[in-house]
Amino acid sequence: MQQIAVLAHRVEPYTLLGPAEPSLFERLAPEANTWQKTAAVLVGILLVSLLAQAKFYLPDSPVPITAQGFGVVMLGGVLGWRLGMASAIGYYGDRREELLNEAAVRGNGFLPEVCRVWEDAVGPARDKGI
Repeated sequence: MQQIAVLAHRVEPYTLLGPAEPSLFERLAPEANTWQKTAAVLVGILLVSLLAQAKFYLPDSPVPITAQGFGVVMLGGVLGWRLGMASAIGYYGDRREELLNEAAVRGNGFLPEVCRVWEDAVGPARDKGI
């Protein structure tokens, strides 16, 4: 009687650039539960909200530059693309087909309202230059 050996192998998820690697958050907290991931997303939303308020001007340019883009890219690297996207959706809201950029207004709903309340709370400190 002939025996057939079946080899099982692990299938690695692939991205456009090759095998997907775990994010920094997944490496630091591999056993994170849903509540911890939700907390990380909320912290990400608050971070992007704060960085959107940080402005600086280049010489001879009347257009301010914010650190919001840096925050979004950093969240994608730290939280990974799924949780990073959840943070962006939390900040901008679900806009369906609308093209979003840094000039887009905040969305409607619970998470954009959390961002508005947070920004209002830090307003006095921002006005004093802190």
